[in-house]
Amino acid sequence: MNGSGGGGTEGRPDWRPFGEGEPPRSAGGLTLPEALAEFCECHWGISRDETGRALAGKGEPDRVAEVRSSARFLGGLILDGEVRSWIRPIGGGEREPFGPDRWELDDFTRRFGTGTVDPAKWADPVAPGSHWIFVDEADFERFMERWCQPVVPTAGGGEESGAPDQLAQRSRAVLRLPEVRARTGLGRSTIYERMAEGRFPQSVALGGRMIGWYEDEVERWCLAPADWGKGPD
Repeated sequence: MNGSGGGGTEGRPDWRPFGEGEPPRSAGGLTLPEALAEFCECHWGISRDETGRALAGKGEPDRVAEVRSSARFLGGLILDGEVRSWIRPIGGGEREPFGPDRWELDDFTRRFGTGTVDPAKWADPVAPGSHWIFVDEADFERFMERWCQPVVPTAGGGEESGAPDQLAQRSRAVLRLPEVRARTGLGRSTIYERMAEGRFPQSVALGGRMIGWYEDEVERWCLAPADWGKGPD
């Protein structure tokens, strides 16, 4: 590992935050790899080490797609201001705001993989990191409390979720993956790839390793697949 903690050989990122050793600390904050690992354990039921390997592109393609879609989802929360972030120099120093405007990226993979950034070159995907990135722990835990509540069966035999406010309409039917594949004609890997790209409805955590998709969102996607994820004109 090099001294900065953010860059590896030949411009490749250093994924050490998912390896050995204690993560860096900042009062009231979690590193990006910590936040991603916690989300993936809740949402997909996978370990921190497996999350790190998948984010680096190692392992089964489906797992890689799951973890990278999770990084995109969490990056979107920070971009939208739901979870705040800040930075501090590697090795120690004063922390600085790191607002949503610095999350205007097409791909969050490297940022979550290294947990670092060079604030002067924040949009450069291969610039060695000089600062650790932290998310506000209270913001993140509030989100996780809503997102990872267990599913309870309804009287009609369907499923309900205690997921976030935008996903907590308990009357909505939830489809499991085989039904989603049957309705859309897409394979498993394609579904996860499109989720990661923002071109397919996001899955909903159903407790344990179970996930599903809201039926009304899948139906809307089927009506206009090319329009999913596009903003208003």
